[in-house]
Amino acid sequence: MRLRATVLLAVAAAVLGLPGAAHAAAPAGSSPTPGGELVLPAGATVVSLTFDDGFRSQEVAARVLADKGMAGTFYVNSSSIGYPAYLTVAQLRGIDAEGHEIGGHGLDHEALTELPADAARRQVCDDRATLATFGFDPRSFAYPYGAYSPEVRRVVQDCGYSSARTSSGLYDSPELCSSCPRAEDPATADTWRIRTSGTTTEPALLRQRVLQAEGSGGGWVPLVFHHVCTCPQEGESAITPVDFAAFVEWLAARGPGTRVATVGAVAGGGLRPVVGTPLERLVAAPPVPPGARTAAFTVAGVAVSQSNVIAAGLVVATGAVVAYRRGTRSRRYAQHTR
Repeated sequence: MRLRATVLLAVAAAVLGLPGAAHAAAPAGSSPTPGGELVLPAGATVVSLTFDDGFRSQEVAARVLADKGMAGTFYVNSSSIGYPAYLTVAQLRGIDAEGHEIGGHGLDHEALTELPADAARRQVCDDRATLATFGFDPRSFAYPYGAYSPEVRRVVQDCGYSSARTSSGLYDSPELCSSCPRAEDPATADTWRIRTSGTTTEPALLRQRVLQAEGSGGGWVPLVFHHVCTCPQEGESAITPVDFAAFVEWLAARGPGTRVATVGAVAGGGLRPVVGTPLERLVAAPPVPPGARTAAFTVAGVAVSQSNVIAAGLVVATGAVVAYRRGTRSRRYAQHTR
């Protein structure tokens, strides 16, 4: 149904001369993606390189991709921004400026399926509002831990996202999800439950994921990364910069039948209103207008500013000096006339 609607819209655009008519002129056998932003030739493979949790080491991956003219999708937990081992606002802006996509991953990486509805909404909406405050355009979301339910799906939709990625559902191994598809069909994929093969860091296995999709008629292969560093302590969630660069080099040499695109470019979806409250720690307080007074405390419900406190202190001090001098005037006069 989604593919049929996309085709009808493209035909209408071509007839009426509306923007988007170029999609109607796609080669026969091509496959529009759900949002209509990519038109893939029949049998083509599109790979989305996605990075979870906003770890600082992912800045290396962003540079490697940018050097090859590729873009990735970086899913960020905004409450972690700026803490040790996590990306700063400045680094995220640099990644965004290179053409990468910044997406949401929840404020605190909580499993949304285990939270009450109002708490889940705060996790998703406030995370998106915080990212939007920094000038990003967060349209893509990744469910923390891949925890999905119809209720959580509705929360993500209500918070203004256009797509959401899970962490499983595609072929992993003969032991895990052996009957699962090798790739998503980009024309009919459920963009609120985008499937993956989970985190993959072995170079041979990464290549295998792509080759399996190519050999199965093409499709959409979202890959998941976390740490990009030489850090044995992170175990199987880390890929070394050397291995990552080699994989990107291999991808770049695959030819026009295999391309790299962000999740947002494949899933599509327009910009939607931002709802939620930005995280106070990361958002500077608005400047105080000239002449405005900031209340230090209240007395009987009346705001007392710092300038009020200073003025009152000066008055009391002056009064005390005057009272003292008046009280000791006669004694000082007597001493002076002896």
